[in-house]
Amino acid sequence: MKFFFDIIFHNSIINKIKSLSQESNQKINSFWLFLTFLFATFIIIYIMKKAFYNVDDAGKTFLWCILAPQILGFLAQIILISISTFYGTTVQEVLQNTAVYVSYAMLAQLAFGLVFLYVSKKTNIKSALKLNFNLGLINIVFCVLIGVIGVIGLSPISSIGTEILKFIGYAVDESFVFDINSVSFLIVSIILLAGVPAIIEEFVFRGVIFQGLRKYGNWVAILGSSALFALVHLSAEQFIFPFLFGIIMAYIVLKTGSIFASMIIHFVANTLTVLLNYFKVEIMFDIDFVWFVLIALGIGLATFCIVWLMSKKMKNVEKTKEVEEVLAVIDNAEFANKNKGNTSNLKFGIIFGIVIWVINFAYYMIL
Repeated sequence: MKFFFDIIFHNSIINKIKSLSQESNQKINSFWLFLTFLFATFIIIYIMKKAFYNVDDAGKTFLWCILAPQILGFLAQIILISISTFYGTTVQEVLQNTAVYVSYAMLAQLAFGLVFLYVSKKTNIKSALKLNFNLGLINIVFCVLIGVIGVIGLSPISSIGTEILKFIGYAVDESFVFDINSVSFLIVSIILLAGVPAIIEEFVFRGVIFQGLRKYGNWVAILGSSALFALVHLSAEQFIFPFLFGIIMAYIVLKTGSIFASMIIHFVANTLTVLLNYFKVEIMFDIDFVWFVLIALGIGLATFCIVWLMSKKMKNVEKTKEVEEVLAVIDNAEFANKNKGNTSNLKFGIIFGIVIWVINFAYYMIL
């Protein structure tokens, strides 16, 4: 009887174990099925993201890069006035707080970053931006040199514009963004004035806008994105240098096939500018203005020639077999048709930019 009971009990245990095992396997299978579904959904969403920027993207980006800083600046003014009223002080005194002033000065970069994220939410950013960090040592060295040469070679031409503005009565603001009075603040300034713009501004102007305008041709995209880069500064004295330097950076992006190249150039140039301000380096030319113009133009022309010669030695990291196949598709008429976008945002952005630029110009003429 005991033997018979043990057999029945043993069989019930085995059946129970089998039942639990089957339930466990079903749960495990369901779990893996759920993970597979999530992974497949992620892949589908990723694949469905477009791998390029079009004219509509460029237009939206520029329009909001004009409007967003104005909106944030207006809101910041309201906050500053409220704080100054609460503490019984003035806005200027509130801005003397370093943290407050730094935050206020970086509003444009915050606005550019938010605009970029919004426009790129349905885009494969790495592919669309040509974000290839594997630039190679030779390219990196040339980018560093171009950043230094660009600042030294194009600054005299920018000075011509500054002198002309002074001559016609324009109140040129030659003060630096930050008053750098310590090594620690020098490091902070390099991060905020060189590192942040080298990422955000390049993503916007040599990324979305330059790539979005390439349907009109590479040189139209180079000159167009550079002109918009200069216009977005909304300042007469900050127009010539950004335009000329923007041409160099967009050209190098085209030659290397990577936006990382212009990020390096931008970072080096801004870092050099910060260092020159920190060490109070001023370059003065005590010569006749006509001779100064001729020399400055000659130096500027030499700068572009040197950059062009350097670009001949730089490697295009984009031109792999797979990329060449993609480029062949891009050149296809069907892709060109898909890449057509609405230009109304771009037109409105240019109009608003010019209007604000003219208002600022008139304001500094009256001062």
